[in-house]
Amino acid sequence: MSWHVDAVTAHRYASRRIDPTTAASVESHVMVCSGCRALVGDAVDGPVLDAVWTALTAQLDQPGVGHVERALVRVGCTEATGRIIAATSRARWSYLLAVAFSLLLAVIAARTSYEAYFGAFLIIAPLGPLMAVAVVGRWSDPLYEVTQTAPTSWLRILLVRTGAAVTPALVLTALSIPWLLERGWLAAAWLLPALALALGALALSSWMSIEAAAMSVGGSWAAVLVGLHLPVVELLDLFAGPLQVVALTVVVGSVVVTVLRRSSYEYREA
Repeated sequence: MSWHVDAVTAHRYASRRIDPTTAASVESHVMVCSGCRALVGDAVDGPVLDAVWTALTAQLDQPGVGHVERALVRVGCTEATGRIIAATSRARWSYLLAVAFSLLLAVIAARTSYEAYFGAFLIIAPLGPLMAVAVVGRWSDPLYEVTQTAPTSWLRILLVRTGAAVTPALVLTALSIPWLLERGWLAAAWLLPALALALGALALSSWMSIEAAAMSVGGSWAAVLVGLHLPVVELLDLFAGPLQVVALTVVVGSVVVTVLRRSSYEYREA
């Protein structure tokens, strides 16, 4: 190339108002000519370069979208909800251990006539979903502080993340039902108490940390049922009637408390 880049050509190149052949010539020339390289650099520097860096930074800083989040968005969840659920802790040993133990008791109860195993299953099964509630709190969730600063309602985040943790726990525990079908509807008698414990802990967390609420509710559940020292037959009768009524009452009461105290979730000190 025998010519040098003049100011007009440099500005036309920087504003992309130049034909491809000339642009290729300019690019080849500035590789060997420091003067023209500086001239073109001065023309490119400014809004054009800022736009390039802005686009590059936006691309590099864009958070990756995982398979779970992508699937949630496809089925209708908003991107914000999908990101909250995807960020929720999924594999906490605490509730997975409780769920696994419940399944083990279900298998044992199905293979033996010893009623105590079935009674123990009914007591322990609701604790898995309850423990899942606790994993959305600050003690066990490394993302707790991040979600606290998110520009959205903390109650909404809490509800979404609680649902995302409790639902898998309920589904996994429900795998025990096929082994216990011979017990009739009692095979699913733990479902309503499990929901009551989870919602009760959620409502109680408007006064205290959700971990403390879960431990209080779970401890009370175990202390009352174990402390009664009921024969297995009477324990099954309790699950068959009165306990279901109490659980339903707790579910309704917990929903009412959560709605009435919704502002406390936003302003209660973490």
